[in-house]
Amino acid sequence: MSQNPQEPKRILLIRLKGIGDVILSTPLLRALRKKIPSSEIHFLTRAFCAPILSHNPNLNKLLIHPEKSAPFSEKFAFVTSLRAAGYDWVLDLAAEPRSAWLTLATGAPLRAGYSFRIRKWAFNKRIPKNKIRKYQGEINLDIIRALGVSDDGNQTEIYLTPEEMEWGSKAFDQPEFKDLKGKVGLNPTGMW
Repeated sequence: MSQNPQEPKRILLIRLKGIGDVILSTPLLRALRKKIPSSEIHFLTRAFCAPILSHNPNLNKLLIHPEKSAPFSEKFAFVTSLRAAGYDWVLDLAAEPRSAWLTLATGAPLRAGYSFRIRKWAFNKRIPKNKIRKYQGEINLDIIRALGVSDDGNQTEIYLTPEEMEWGSKAFDQPEFKDLKGKVGLNPTGMW
């Protein structure tokens, strides 16, 4: 089946920080894979967020942004490689100053991001700022909805290896956890 010429061949999503924010971007990956299955989907983030996406089957490539302490030559080479990759769509999921610069540097024909006051210059498809408080997963989905890509909800996904799942199932069988009288709880909320 030939690809529709309007469909992007290569897509880059950028979310540089926030493990929770990276998790909240997984519904976009699933939706893009379902809607445009022949596209290559890449994701750019920092090294500490990479494990969240490293086994995601909806991704073709995971890119790691150089650390702040990296030499200028490494950063320059990285930006040059982004431009050379020939992305058709770049979706900036945060519209932070650094991600906006990276989005612009790709030279992609479609550069989508939130219409924040100063950073909107980096985007040729500006997504209006969210005027009401709503779930960040929904705010993320607004980007692809504005591009005509339907979604199937904001359910997040984390893919684990069999070894990771085995470790998780055995971890709480250890005496230091098994013999606890109290319960273990997780707070899934963030600062916002």
